[in-house]
Amino acid sequence: MHRRLGASSSILRPDMTTEFSDTVELLQHAELSEVVVHEERARRVKWTDEEKSAGIPPPILQMAVSLTANRIRYRFRLVLADAHAEYVADFETVYIVGDAEEIAPTDDVQKDFGERVALMATYSHLRASIFGAAGRLGTPRPILPMLRLGQLSLEPDDSGPSASEVFGEARSELVQREKQSGG
Repeated sequence: MHRRLGASSSILRPDMTTEFSDTVELLQHAELSEVVVHEERARRVKWTDEEKSAGIPPPILQMAVSLTANRIRYRFRLVLADAHAEYVADFETVYIVGDAEEIAPTDDVQKDFGERVALMATYSHLRASIFGAAGRLGTPRPILPMLRLGQLSLEPDDSGPSASEVFGEARSELVQREKQSGG
């Protein structure tokens, strides 16, 4: 059984799949329940002369979204480099949507909520992760710019790896090395 929320709806019935066709409706029922750290990494980088002349690659910000029952999960991975190091910050924010048994926001609502709500909630964690990692390396701390609403659009990028490849289950580097060495 499905139910579409209208502008005046404010009650979620737990025995139904609740569809959201408007970001504001989803926002009225969603609560941030968890922030998960998937990866924080930094390493010093020695750029070749050719790489220096080509310029430091621009930052990459990727988003993946998944729905499970009454939860919507947004995962953001930021890869950033400067003259001294390369940084990776991978965080996920989890939202519980009321008492609904299952939710079904449209693709447009998922994207809009991701750009306008989830990214804003996650960005400060990404910034702090990179700032702290630079401090631990003893390198100058990169200051990420403030992110303004509407400044960034998270469109699908077919030029690189898919979200499932980027955000796939992490495997132990130690186990992988052991398998490669035949041990």
